[in-house]
Amino acid sequence: MSKRDDAASADNQRQASAALFDIAALETVGTDVMTVRHPVTGAATDWKWTIAGPGHPVAEALRAEFEREQADRQRRIEMARVNGKKWKGDDEDPAETDRRHNQRAAKRVLEWTAVTVDGAPFPCTPENVMRIATEPRWRRVWGQFIEYLVDEKSFTKSSASS
Repeated sequence: MSKRDDAASADNQRQASAALFDIAALETVGTDVMTVRHPVTGAATDWKWTIAGPGHPVAEALRAEFEREQADRQRRIEMARVNGKKWKGDDEDPAETDRRHNQRAAKRVLEWTAVTVDGAPFPCTPENVMRIATEPRWRRVWGQFIEYLVDEKSFTKSSASS
């Protein structure tokens, strides 16, 4: 093979690799920032929440916790079946289920920019995040957060706002 053929082959390989899709564009980011929007006008506010993405250690720990709960539930179902008992299912109050799901989602809120409620500071604490989740006056804000959390585009590298 001549030097000219080697150069042409190398050039063809470079062109082929340049045309390949780089899957790094599909990576998720560790955190992303959600801008809270006014629920009526849709205008962006100055209130920004930093949220743990799917690969963030907080999200990974929550996923592991959920998987342990599911495995435990499956073990209890299997034990009932093996012991000849009918599985009655989990008898959990829907409000308790909502609270548990909200607590799990709230742990993904890492911080938010400084805001006040009726003139008093309202820092990002687990208790205040749960207030946003449970108090009817902030239900639309919590809804924005949940929509943001479940939207795959929110934490995709090429579209993340952080």
